[in-house]
Amino acid sequence: MRLPVLVALLTFALGLPFAGMTGMHMDASLELACLYPCSRPAWATQILGKTVPWMVMTYLGSIKAWLFAPLLAVFPATVWTLRLPLLATAAVSAGLFAVLLRRLFGTRVAISGGLLLAVDASYVLAGSIDFGPVVGLHVLWLAGVLLLLRFEERGRLGILALAFFCFGLALWHKALFLWMLGGLGVAGLASFPRRILRQVTAKRVGVAAAAMLVGCLPLVVYNIRFPLRTFRIGDVAGESSPISHKLVILRRTLDGSVLQGFLNEEAWVETHQAPRTAAAKTSVALANTFGAIHSNTVPWFALATLLLTPWLLTTGSRQAVLFCWTYLAVVWAQMALVGKTGGSIHHVLLLWPVPQMLLVLAGREVARQWRLGIWVAVAALALMVTGNLLLLNQYFADLATKGTGPVFTDAVEPLRAQLEAGDAEQILAVDWGYQATLCLQSKGRLPVEAVDFSDQEQLRRWIRQPATVFVAHSPQMELVPGIHDRLRAAARDLGWERQVTSSIRDGNGRPRFELWRFEPLDAGVLPDRLAMGNPQHAPLLRGLWEIEAGQWRWSGPRFSFRLAPVRRAGTQVELDVHLPEVILQRLGPVTVTGRAGRERLVGRRLAEAGDHLLRWPVGAGEGASLDVAFTLDKALAPVGEETRELGLIVRGVGLVSR
Repeated sequence: MRLPVLVALLTFALGLPFAGMTGMHMDASLELACLYPCSRPAWATQILGKTVPWMVMTYLGSIKAWLFAPLLAVFPATVWTLRLPLLATAAVSAGLFAVLLRRLFGTRVAISGGLLLAVDASYVLAGSIDFGPVVGLHVLWLAGVLLLLRFEERGRLGILALAFFCFGLALWHKALFLWMLGGLGVAGLASFPRRILRQVTAKRVGVAAAAMLVGCLPLVVYNIRFPLRTFRIGDVAGESSPISHKLVILRRTLDGSVLQGFLNEEAWVETHQAPRTAAAKTSVALANTFGAIHSNTVPWFALATLLLTPWLLTTGSRQAVLFCWTYLAVVWAQMALVGKTGGSIHHVLLLWPVPQMLLVLAGREVARQWRLGIWVAVAALALMVTGNLLLLNQYFADLATKGTGPVFTDAVEPLRAQLEAGDAEQILAVDWGYQATLCLQSKGRLPVEAVDFSDQEQLRRWIRQPATVFVAHSPQMELVPGIHDRLRAAARDLGWERQVTSSIRDGNGRPRFELWRFEPLDAGVLPDRLAMGNPQHAPLLRGLWEIEAGQWRWSGPRFSFRLAPVRRAGTQVELDVHLPEVILQRLGPVTVTGRAGRERLVGRRLAEAGDHLLRWPVGAGEGASLDVAFTLDKALAPVGEETRELGLIVRGVGLVSR
């Protein structure tokens, strides 16, 4: 077992430097954020009072969240917590591939194929930053294939059941495993029909089907409860890609260049920095020595293998070569024909590790049957391995100097820290790419969700609420074109204007995120005092119910106002409230705390029913307005037809000077 272990260790060692260099990708975060209330999984149920997620998206199961839940209960949700287990899984897959090759073709082929996969730039980087998911599908596919080979030898139904249980888990993990499963079935029957059909009996088919059903049971139940929703391709996010684009992504995944400019930042040359660590300095020096390496040589050898295929089909590797080409054709044809798939590395990588198997089979036959063929095969392997190693070094040097790109930005962590240190009651992600990451990294502490433009009434309430913080990309980094202007236009139609309150920069000093609040277009005419009976002031209030008796409002447990800015020293915030007898009788004394801008308002205890005039001193500020928010330690819960949560009767709020 030394060879598989060495292959796994090499994969892990090459991927480890990249695991902590970039921020989390939205897709990777989404799979684990379903454990927390700030996420909205496609399907979850209540079990013993707890929300249990089953499907993260219509085609993506929650198996990864289940596996990570114990880990996240102990460790913080950092890139290391997320990525180290996934990188280890990718390393195990590389080791299993070596086991498979040795079992089928011998040690030399296993060494060549294991080495080729272990250094493959696309595979190593995807394993380091799994955002597909890719890692889980590879390990389950390889485990299932090895178990089927073991079943062929021993004939035990338990082994057969375990193989198809792995396939079932992979289907639940991501329904696109149907591509890999279909490719395996068609390629197997095309290449080894008698060998496969010899194993088929009604009993074995029943066992295999039952085991796979158990593995993907949540997916099956979901599609029964929500009829065939997984297969509604039109519901999948993203745009359709032409075949020409998918062919480009296929080539770039083969040559390893597909993540250039995606992981690292290439546009902002002026923010590139000198390498800081010894490893970065060595990497940059090596990159400078060999020149800019942005691709490997694998596509050229893949093309050579394609041209040699008619000859290869006459050699002893005929069936295995036929299997590889059939598998690749069936799997890629599916992603090519489905409109919104095949245009990204995490789809193309589902072909792996079959391309590596095909390459080493071609090398084996060349070494066997050509004069000096062994040297040709060794030279080809050396060129592919060296090219991938130099490419991985280039990625490392680029990340160390150019920093991360907008999707994998390392600015997400300081963004989370600043939001957790603030007092926002609602955080809204304007653009795509970070809502689930903030949810995951805060373990649900941040009340974050995505802006929903389809609910215009809710959007109006969000814009008007002073305790809401909008998180947007910086102007140059917008990922959904026009989405920032869309929100600003909606706010202006309501009489509000965006105010940028903070900018978050990445490790290279580039502005990546902005925090927004909205101010009235004419903030200078904001009143010093709000009368609760004035309906014109209703847009400035939050947490207060409709006007009653033409002069006052019931509050909820949290309520807030927007007042004119404080310009003089000695100003106080004044809150005019009434504590109803019914509240005092049922709940006892009520304590009022609050915040005026960034200043905390000391709690005041109301122990008697009746009118109370509460005042707090506030300092002069420079803002265009003053946001004042109050919190009650208790409020009357909704009862019967009364759907409101009731706290105090508010008659007025304002600023007074001594």
